[in-house]
Amino acid sequence: MKAIKPFGPRNLKMVEVSDPEPASDEVLIKIKASGICGSDMWVWRVDEAVDEIGGHEIGGKIIEVGSDVKNLEVGDRVAVNNVVGCGSCKYCRTGRFVLCSSRPGSDVNGGFGELVTAPARNCLPLKEGVSYEDGALIFDNWGTPYAALERVGASEKDDIIVFGCGPIGLAAVALARRRNAFVIGVDPVPERRQEALKAGAGTVLDPREVDIEKQVKEITGGRGADIAVECSGKGVSYENGFKALRVKGTFIAVGENARYELKPSQLLIRKNLNLIGSWYSTMREGLEVQDLIKAEKIDPTRFVTHRIDLEDVPDLFEDIFNYNQGIIKVLIKM
Repeated sequence: MKAIKPFGPRNLKMVEVSDPEPASDEVLIKIKASGICGSDMWVWRVDEAVDEIGGHEIGGKIIEVGSDVKNLEVGDRVAVNNVVGCGSCKYCRTGRFVLCSSRPGSDVNGGFGELVTAPARNCLPLKEGVSYEDGALIFDNWGTPYAALERVGASEKDDIIVFGCGPIGLAAVALARRRNAFVIGVDPVPERRQEALKAGAGTVLDPREVDIEKQVKEITGGRGADIAVECSGKGVSYENGFKALRVKGTFIAVGENARYELKPSQLLIRKNLNLIGSWYSTMREGLEVQDLIKAEKIDPTRFVTHRIDLEDVPDLFEDIFNYNQGIIKVLIKM
């Protein structure tokens, strides 16, 4: 099969590799749509060639099933929950792979290829009317912010700041508005701020131009926000978020790889803040996102700006992460 592999810093190539073979509890999937996520940047930053294929936002069709697979068949259309889990603990048995403490690996990787294997337990059958593109975006792009907002019970009573209006942050804005919350979007990129307004944000702020704490408190009548959802993976968003939250507010960390020196006395302890981490989504949450898609209550492809072929990935990858060409979300079509 064809696949994109990293051969060193900023060096991606399309190569021919052997077709993967499913284990007894796995299925082999012909990928039909694959999203490019911010966390896929690792393939651009490797120091040397690695024998791994990136990509974890996958929608496709099953073309082979392992000998122990009973609940799926060849021809089934599926979305893949990328968190592997051990498969046997109490969390994995109920599809909550994100809570598994003994998982052998974090991701089903391979979305930058034509075929991928995945545990059958990680596959969500797609309902009629839910496309492969929708499926690719269920568990991470939309499931991640859905799970974060579910965890804190966000509602119409809340003023919510979303830091980072990339694909996951924009989905967070849209989902928070579905809960009738008032949303403040924060992002330095003008196009992303505009998309946040279209998604339902009541206002947007450029963190390079304004004092976030001051502006949020003005907007909220001096209280501060109830919830901050950090989707940017930037340390400055922690500083701004802790300052802009009200007493007993909640900060949800979603974006990966942020670095921040926390001084807890002033910004955490004395404000009685809640600090929560939220990682991807469960099978139940993925099903609930799919139900929203099926009912046409959300359109997961609304932020997709580019659809490309697999062979185009190496040439476009740098533009994706430098926000060039108006790029917000890219899907690989196969």
